[in-house]
Amino acid sequence: MVPIRSVAGAKIVTGPQVITRYNNYRSVTVNGSPAPGISSGTALAAMTEISNATLPAGYSYEWTGTAYQEQQASGQTGIILSLAVLFAYLFLVALYESWMIPIPVLLSVVVGVLGSYIGIKVAGLNLDLYGQIGLVVLIALAAKNGILIVEFAKEQRESGAAIADAAISGAQMRFRAVMMTSIAFIWACCRW
Repeated sequence: MVPIRSVAGAKIVTGPQVITRYNNYRSVTVNGSPAPGISSGTALAAMTEISNATLPAGYSYEWTGTAYQEQQASGQTGIILSLAVLFAYLFLVALYESWMIPIPVLLSVVVGVLGSYIGIKVAGLNLDLYGQIGLVVLIALAAKNGILIVEFAKEQRESGAAIADAAISGAQMRFRAVMMTSIAFIWACCRW
């Protein structure tokens, strides 16, 4: 029998109950959220600026969770929108079995995206996640409206009408359907 004093000593000390580690470094978790009306990107930029200015030497910070995902995904809006337009074009090529007919449809998509982007900037809003989702939905809506008009113009053209007359006739015949779809879309967005 060996007394416990010969192996270890007991004393009362104060310390944390749990030591949190992140990537094998001691860490402290700081949770926060942006103020009302401030985007998460602006809040992350402010936290980065404050951390760089106030943390002492040897201390650093890392993003986790949704903040980490947002940092990884930042700057990819143009790529995502370009891919959305490209896939819309390829689907339309398969639909019409032509490389040229989908171009008028996509011109309406490009004008719609450009108009909405200018509207966002004029209103002083940020192109946040909800704005990006709205742009993708707008691409789909503009493509659908363009498809309606081009399909009827194509039928008119195949029956022997001139290009300009076929385009005007197709737009006149589908005007009500396009307006109903657009108004329903706008009304649903405003109600949300």
